[in-house]
Amino acid sequence: MFWYNLEKFDESDLVPWLDDATRRRLVTFFQEIRDKERVASLRGQQRYRDYLNSPLWRKISRRVLERDEHVCRCCTGTATQVHHRSYAEDVMRGENDEELASVCDGCHNYIEFDELGNERDPEETDRLLLAGRRDADYPAPKVDLRRSFPQKPLGWDRMSVVQRSLWLAEYERLRWRRLGWA
Repeated sequence: MFWYNLEKFDESDLVPWLDDATRRRLVTFFQEIRDKERVASLRGQQRYRDYLNSPLWRKISRRVLERDEHVCRCCTGTATQVHHRSYAEDVMRGENDEELASVCDGCHNYIEFDELGNERDPEETDRLLLAGRRDADYPAPKVDLRRSFPQKPLGWDRMSVVQRSLWLAEYERLRWRRLGWA
């Protein structure tokens, strides 16, 4: 894999033996990547990270978590994060808390990203948030007595608080059984 400076990309950089159709597809592909990078930089992701670390956001998120009594709007577990349903100016300034929702870490990952890690569009994110998660399924724990702590299963970051709690309880039950204490 190689890295290429797309800002300086020119069609003449492509090897001469490519046919015209392949050449056009590659030029279009590189232009799309360049456009996506520009949009991402315009969104100001670093500025957004700074915003999330600001005293204003800490105050807003604390207020929203207290409003929702630290209950995840998605799975009804313990909420630890606040999800933006909108990035409008009044929401970002803390003047419209109705567009903010308390969620747990697993549900936040579940509503923001699909199974492949691709970011969901805002409509799909909102639909999943409002639909909630009632599934309590979790992967079967595997107990390794050589470890002093459980190895988290694949998909841990997408599991709700309820699923994580059930998984940990089952892990402990199996561990105690394997140790002969149960």
